[in-house]
Amino acid sequence: MRYNNINLFRTEQKWRICMNSLVISREEGRKALNVGMNSFDALLRRKDDPIPSIRVGRRVLIPLEEFREWMNRQAKKGISV
Repeated sequence: MRYNNINLFRTEQKWRICMNSLVISREEGRKALNVGMNSFDALLRRKDDPIPSIRVGRRVLIPLEEFREWMNRQAKKGISV
């Protein structure tokens, strides 16, 4: 299953904003995977193939294209937290 055309967010307006952005927030990433913040943070911190992220001060930003590639890899091998 490929996620290139996935609608990461429920409203069309948010999707357009996301498509114009190079990064998404932790909250947007969490919503895209439909998991809680603790589970999402565990995926960010795991040693084997973590979710790609960038720290800007206290903020954690997820590059959108790398996030899609990460989701494709997880779909191929199965995801575990």
